[in-house]
Amino acid sequence: MSIAEQNRDNILKNIMSKLNDFPTLPTIYTALTTAMANPMCSATDIANVISQDQSSAVKVLKVSNSAIYGNLRKVTSIQDAVFIIGTKEIKAIVLALAIMKLFSGAKETDGLRPIDLWEYSFAVGSISRNLAKELRLPNPEDLFVAGIIHGIGKLFFLIGVPELYSKVVGAGKAKKMKLRDVEKAVLGITHSLIAQLLSEKWKLPKDISTMFENQYSGLVDGKFHSHATIVHLAMVASSMLRIGDSGTDLVPTLNKDIWKHIDIDKQFFTKNLPVFKREVIEMRELLGG
Repeated sequence: MSIAEQNRDNILKNIMSKLNDFPTLPTIYTALTTAMANPMCSATDIANVISQDQSSAVKVLKVSNSAIYGNLRKVTSIQDAVFIIGTKEIKAIVLALAIMKLFSGAKETDGLRPIDLWEYSFAVGSISRNLAKELRLPNPEDLFVAGIIHGIGKLFFLIGVPELYSKVVGAGKAKKMKLRDVEKAVLGITHSLIAQLLSEKWKLPKDISTMFENQYSGLVDGKFHSHATIVHLAMVASSMLRIGDSGTDLVPTLNKDIWKHIDIDKQFFTKNLPVFKREVIEMRELLGG
């Protein structure tokens, strides 16, 4: 084994140790999941769980009253939010808030600022949600959250090995290499696999784990998969539209076989650019504040 390989092996061991020690999801999400697993669970029960976490409760109300949901009347209580938005949507919002809280300690590096990565992720979330609605897919809010959290592997690196990851991002941009290729060469593991391992550690829905594994191909065994396909398209679109910073100047390679599985106006993305940008600004204020 060469010195370079030994160094990479030691780096990987350090990363996996940090991954094993990484916190579990906040109590509010696990409590909400447990409550919703009970077939007798009511909107009041869900509201009571959320209300126990004041920070999350405030943000859930803010999101419920945002233009993103287009409610015609002001939502004044968590119980109203559950009734109006829906239990699945509320759970999706709480999951996004919980994960963002875990990564609030991500450090700014020379090559990538967490705030810019979040902006890119918000764009992927907005595009995923609107694309899901355009295609009339069920539960577009699930795709909204999948888009927001698709880049958590990068945020993990910014927390766990910030100096090394700064070099990885810088090398990728300087040499015009795919970020995943540089990660694999320097760290021994990619951000996609880190995200997949985190999703399994947190016992997130299977669709989320599948998305992390296949977000760069967009298809699963050559077939359409709601989360992987939609997030893949949203990643490509967000990069092409230059919203935020994904950590690389390269646009992900579009899997053109996806067009065999969906029928959508190719101008959908540019036509809706003002919508995406408006929602990104609103999400940054709502979720990031």
